[in-house]
Amino acid sequence: SSNIKGNMSEVVSRRPARRDFTRVAKTDEKPAEAPSAENEVRVTAGRSQRMYISYAINVLTGAEGKTKQDSVVLSGMGAAAYNAVNIAEIVKRRVKGLHQTTEISSQVLRDEYEAVEQGKPNVVHERKVAVISIVLSTKQLDAKHIGYQAPLPDDQVTEQEEGERPERQPRGDR
Repeated sequence: SSNIKGNMSEVVSRRPARRDFTRVAKTDEKPAEAPSAENEVRVTAGRSQRMYISYAINVLTGAEGKTKQDSVVLSGMGAAAYNAVNIAEIVKRRVKGLHQTTEISSQVLRDEYEAVEQGKPNVVHERKVAVISIVLSTKQLDAKHIGYQAPLPDDQVTEQEEGERPERQPRGDR
C-alpha cells in the first residue's frame, strides 16, 4: 500500500471491476505536454493510418504548406505500435531514399481507481506497455545503430506526387 493524494491506495495487478471502482481523472500528475515538433507524429490505435501517412509524406516533401523536414519521427504505444510500423513501411515505399532507425522500449502506466463504496481504499493499477519510435530520414542515419535499415532500392518505391493518392489495389472477391 502507498499513500497517493492523501488517500490510502492499494497497488493491484489487474484492473478492478467497474461495478466496484471508477477511474480517477488524471489532473495534476504531469504538466501538459509541450506541443510536438512538426516532424513528430504520435500514432494512436483508433485513427486512420491514411491520415498519418499523408502527414508524414507532406512533412518529408514540404507539400501542403508543411515546412520540408529531413526526418519524421513516428511513435506509438501499446496497440498503436503496430500502426506506427505499418505507416513507416508505407511511407518508405512512397518517398525515395529514406533511412530508418527503430527503437523499442516499455513504459509503466499507472491508473488510479476510486472505490464506489465509501471507506474502501483507492486502487492503483500499473501496466507495462510497449513503445516504438521510428525515425525516417532523407539524410544518412547512424548505420551502426542496432535498429538501422538502409533505404529501399528505388525500384521498390513509387513516389507520390503532391495531392495525388496512390492507386488502390483491389482486394480479393469483395
